[in-house]
Amino acid sequence: MGTIKFDVPDEVEARFRQWAMKRFGHKRGAIGKAGEEAVSVWVADQDVDLDMRPTQNPIKNKRGALGHVDRSSTDLKHGVGDALLDRHRERRDERE
Repeated sequence: MGTIKFDVPDEVEARFRQWAMKRFGHKRGAIGKAGEEAVSVWVADQDVDLDMRPTQNPIKNKRGALGHVDRSSTDLKHGVGDALLDRHRERRDERE
């Protein structure tokens, strides 16, 4: 098992210790368990981000995605607004 040491601001340390004790109790190893869980969650989150990002530039990634659409961006924008308004009206009418 490896060891990781790093510094954090005092406020973060205090809150981390507080939550570790609430979660794992006031016993030996609570801080270590909380630290292991925090690092594991962070690493898993990074792995998901890497799997989902085919490119670092989201604009290049999306370029051409709507090339098949024959409407202008303004028409699309107004169409979305109209659709949301219609949906709101339908829900309002269902409640009445």
